[in-house]
Amino acid sequence: MSVPGVRMRLVQLLALAAVLAVAGGCNQSASTPLPKLRTVAGYVKLGGAPLPIGTVTFHPDPAKGNNLTVTPYGVIAQDGSYKLTTGGEDGAPLGWYKVTVAPSGMPKEMPARGEPMPKAPTFNAKYQKPNSSGISIEVVEAPKPGAYDIDLSK
Repeated sequence: MSVPGVRMRLVQLLALAAVLAVAGGCNQSASTPLPKLRTVAGYVKLGGAPLPIGTVTFHPDPAKGNNLTVTPYGVIAQDGSYKLTTGGEDGAPLGWYKVTVAPSGMPKEMPARGEPMPKAPTFNAKYQKPNSSGISIEVVEAPKPGAYDIDLSK
């Protein structure tokens, strides 16, 4: 291989390493391994009806002993269901979280051809901020059914 070819290959490898480092980090220091994750899934309802689009984010709550640097999140499906991922892996670490719900984003499943995109209903903006949402959830080893369900009022 010629010297320019070696240089080009080195540049490609360095670029790939940089992309992998950024993609793999996701709010996590390279020296800190991801804690053991537990499955966290539930439903988001707005006034008793499923919220058809949006995102759910679990923000670690240091006031309740959760000092994690990772932020689990999930995309809400059309039936109102969500499942959290952390650092690209399914689940969330144990601990207390302040929960936010945002009405924006792309739907988890695209509608069938010819069907309209679901529109996010409007609801109180307080649910979009960790310090005002009023939703606090503990991720536990063995949750009761419905433990991770979220019910918003308009």
